[in-house]
Amino acid sequence: MTMVEMTVDRLGKSFEGNSTTEEVLRDVSVVVRPAEVVAIRGDNGTGKTTLLNIMVGIEAPTTGTARCTVEGGDSVRVGYVQQDYTSSLLPWLDVLDNIGIPLQLRGANKAERGIRANQLLDSLGFNMLPRDAYPHQLSGGQKQRVALARALIHHPHLLILDEPFANLDAHTIRDLQQTLSRLHEDQRPTVLFVSHDLDQVFLADRVLLLHGSPANIAAEFSVPLPRPRSREMILGGEYAEVRSEILAFEEMLYAKTR
Repeated sequence: MTMVEMTVDRLGKSFEGNSTTEEVLRDVSVVVRPAEVVAIRGDNGTGKTTLLNIMVGIEAPTTGTARCTVEGGDSVRVGYVQQDYTSSLLPWLDVLDNIGIPLQLRGANKAERGIRANQLLDSLGFNMLPRDAYPHQLSGGQKQRVALARALIHHPHLLILDEPFANLDAHTIRDLQQTLSRLHEDQRPTVLFVSHDLDQVFLADRVLLLHGSPANIAAEFSVPLPRPRSREMILGGEYAEVRSEILAFEEMLYAKTR
């Protein structure tokens, strides 16, 4: 599979109001290597979603650069699961048609889109998803599965996940984590995801901590667990050490700001 590397160099972002300027990010630099999984943590308002949007070209930086390097010069295919995945589904389309939107934008006809969407759902193990249902007929976990399948239907080089497990029950979270782990092993996309839950970042190779106002990367933590990753790894000693290191650093930061 084509590999993607992301490079952010001295990036800053400000938003202009009627009479004020709010600086959200300042001097953020990071390289996300091909097929790497990077988790981003930070308080509300530290610009996590803004950073994701800049890295995929939805927003422009105020200063600095964000660029994507692709092997072979191919155009980058991006899959993006937004934090508000419920409103990202089109209510007048059923499950298969929602999943097939990226293929439709690339010119695929309805029959091809349906075949590809059905094949993907089978491969992901989403067999119980009602494929002719509309978003208002789905549970939160089912909507999240549709949003994830839509992000994956065109085999993205770069997968962006903004709080992908928010507001889901523990069983659904476990299933989706195992799905993502298996997908990464099979297709090797570069992955960026935001999570407030430390028991979810075990999927990552590195964890970046955004902090401050304006925010920048206050710390970086390695997650040296073998792949493929499984949920059981959060119970092991290796992950306990990483988790404790992150918590200790965050406690030190918060103590300084009291």
